[in-house]
Amino acid sequence: MPRPRALLPRSLDHRGFRLLLCGRGAGDLGSEMLPVAMVGLVLIDHGPLVLGLLLGVRGAAGSLFSLLSGAMLTRMRKSTALVANDAVQLLVMLGFALGPVGVPWLLALAALGGVSGSVVQPASGSLMPLLVPRDQLQQANALRNIVGRAAGVLVAVVDVRTVFVVIAALLAVCVATLVWIREPPPRRSGHGSPY
Repeated sequence: MPRPRALLPRSLDHRGFRLLLCGRGAGDLGSEMLPVAMVGLVLIDHGPLVLGLLLGVRGAAGSLFSLLSGAMLTRMRKSTALVANDAVQLLVMLGFALGPVGVPWLLALAALGGVSGSVVQPASGSLMPLLVPRDQLQQANALRNIVGRAAGVLVAVVDVRTVFVVIAALLAVCVATLVWIREPPPRRSGHGSPY
């Protein structure tokens, strides 16, 4: 009879990957709950036009900032970028939960969330090869995708502002987990430049 440890994927042997899996799993759960919570917060008071505008601003801000965030990621630790993003997202969620419901405030939060969120996919993707050996990378990516698929059923049962607090709490778990990842510093290029 095989030992229980032998049944687990080998990529889970790596501490950094386990931390990434747990931390980003909490963050991904919050991310899946966000669009449904936005509908509950905005649709009744402001209507579908403002809801579409908020979601569009969040997406556009993330897309526009992705080029700059990709350049920044070459100069900093990916785990640091993920921690910074999740800390900003936590503040954005608390802003949605506790702040006013005026359209300018909501637009500012949506833009900030989009800009900050532009680092998640490139940082997570480029961090994976630093945490697991190449031969386990496919398995690690599959595990990461499985953990990231969760449903935000909570929105149907509690007040929508409470959902933003729950998302903020999940992001706090994410930050508290990801700060423990140790990765090598980014390489500096030659030619006398610090970058």
